[in-house]
Amino acid sequence: MDRIAKLFGGMSFVRVARLFLLHPGVVYDSRTLREKAHLDPADVRVIVNDLAGASVIKKRGTKWALNDACAFLKPLHDLLIGQLLADINLAKRVERCGTVKLLIASGVFLDESESRTDLLLVAERVNPKMLQKIVAALEADVGSEVRYVVFTPAEFAYRMGVNDKLIRDILDYPHVKIINKVLPQ
Repeated sequence: MDRIAKLFGGMSFVRVARLFLLHPGVVYDSRTLREKAHLDPADVRVIVNDLAGASVIKKRGTKWALNDACAFLKPLHDLLIGQLLADINLAKRVERCGTVKLLIASGVFLDESESRTDLLLVAERVNPKMLQKIVAALEADVGSEVRYVVFTPAEFAYRMGVNDKLIRDILDYPHVKIINKVLPQ
């Protein structure tokens, strides 16, 4: 989070920019931007004005949308979305919710929109409230809903043993094992 945020003047700017980049056809009003990015109204106003001044977004009535004609949209997307996994330090965040045995990132973290899930977590003694807070913070930083699934080690072993479709879909398609104390290398 620190490197990209420093480059763009803060995490608030990165959150709003990612929101527009991950949802190019969506038109946002200020209130929706505030809620999705967890920001103050004043921050949203400044960021929207900066993005509009750089022609990244354009005004549509009282709302804002991504400007498809922006010349540097692809490089900006590659920088803000392509470096997402390296930028948000998932391991450090998720380890606070329980004893993590396996953490796999896919989907939005790898810019793979067709993936069924974004995070697979195998852990013992998971604190559900802590996990919800972590996921909410991730969603704000990522700019998109984070689809996740949580298993105990026993549930995961059973699902692996019966060749579960969800597990196969995650492991057979692009993914990154961030923490791995369960699967063979």
